[in-house]
Amino acid sequence: MTTRPILAILLNAILPTCVMAADLAVAGSSTIYPVIAEAATVYDGAKLVVTQGGSGDGIKKAADGTVAVGMASRDLKEAEKALGLGVQRIGNDGIALVVNGQNAAAGLTKAQAAGIFAGSQTTWKDIGGDGDITLVSLHEKHGTTDGFAHFLGLEVSSDPATKAVVFTPKGGKPSGVTAQRSETVADCLGLVAKNPRAITFAPIGSTLRLMSQGAPLKFLSLEGITPSLAVVKEQRWPFTRPLNLVYKAPASPAVQSFLDFMTSADGQALVQKYDYVPLE
Repeated sequence: MTTRPILAILLNAILPTCVMAADLAVAGSSTIYPVIAEAATVYDGAKLVVTQGGSGDGIKKAADGTVAVGMASRDLKEAEKALGLGVQRIGNDGIALVVNGQNAAAGLTKAQAAGIFAGSQTTWKDIGGDGDITLVSLHEKHGTTDGFAHFLGLEVSSDPATKAVVFTPKGGKPSGVTAQRSETVADCLGLVAKNPRAITFAPIGSTLRLMSQGAPLKFLSLEGITPSLAVVKEQRWPFTRPLNLVYKAPASPAVQSFLDFMTSADGQALVQKYDYVPLE
């Protein structure tokens, strides 16, 4: 007669632990974060506990088992490839150069863009605009900044005194020119919208959304190509980056189920909703 109550007590003690164990911790890229945060509200598998921290942080935590899934808006670096991680791409993103709508400049070459951010080109005069160039950048630890610097052949750091962002040619010395530091893409674009001489780099989709809302922004072409989601999808845009989920391989059944959801029609709809380019 006492077996059933005892069994119920044991089950009640065990079940909460099982539920907690079934939660999937996800951390990393602030670029991917909004997509996965919304996925957590509709995914009917394990409960997703989603936090930010940057691509590098997401990769590190997935590798050491702190989280089940890391979010990375870049490919793995060579040292990271040896950490036993699996990678699932869930979409793509294109990063473009953005200026104020009043800026008369139309486009840049990759070399010109590198010169602007490294500080060897400090005025718009020779490239179609007017006045001194004001640089605006996401903070130096942001995955977008790291990828942008790598794309241009630059290194990125911050000024110890002012915390401004510093771009330097690899193996070279700082020019003394710094970029105004911002914490979010929205902040970067907001500063450019207010300053006719400013330039920043930002996701194409996010910029297009603000433009559609009336923000006085415009893209600069790069190597003769005009930014658009279509050229990213066609893999013709020079600076395209992957949106990756990383995990300790082989994936557990719970992780694999979540990866399958993010590559399904429902998951890809979320990627598209946040102005990124879904998988084919």
